[in-house]
Amino acid sequence: IDKNADPMVTLISIFAGVFFSLIILLITLPKSSIIKSLTKKDYSSLIHIVFSGFLISILYVVFQIIRFFNDNSFVQSILLLLMLEFFAILFQAIVYFSLVFGLDTKATYDALNDTEIENDIKDIKFWVDQQRKKEKY
Repeated sequence: IDKNADPMVTLISIFAGVFFSLIILLITLPKSSIIKSLTKKDYSSLIHIVFSGFLISILYVVFQIIRFFNDNSFVQSILLLLMLEFFAILFQAIVYFSLVFGLDTKATYDALNDTEIENDIKDIKFWVDQQRKKEKY
C-alpha cells in the first residue's frame, strides 16, 4: 500500500479495534451504568456513533487496498471523504464517551462512598453495642 498512507491506515485500523471494543462494552455494561439509564433515543445515537466509526474505519482500510490496485481520483476522493467522516465520528465519540464515562465514574465513586459510610456506621453501632454489653457485666 502507499507508504504515505501507512500511518493513517495503522491509526484507523487501531480505532477499528477500539470501536469494536466499544460496541462490545455497550452491549455488556451493567444495569447500574449511566449509559444504561440513557433514553432509548440517546442510547441508539451512541450505538450509531460507535458502529459508524467501526464501519468507516473498515471501509477506509478496504479502499486503501483498492487504491493499491486502482489508483484514480475517484478512489482518492472516497478515501478523503472517509477520512474526514472518520475524524468527525471520532470527535463525536470522544466527546460523548468523555461526558458519559465522567458521570459514570462520579456516580460509581459516590455509590462506593455511600456504601463505605453505611459500613462505617454499622461498625460504630456494633462497637457501641459491644461496649454497652461490657458495661452491663
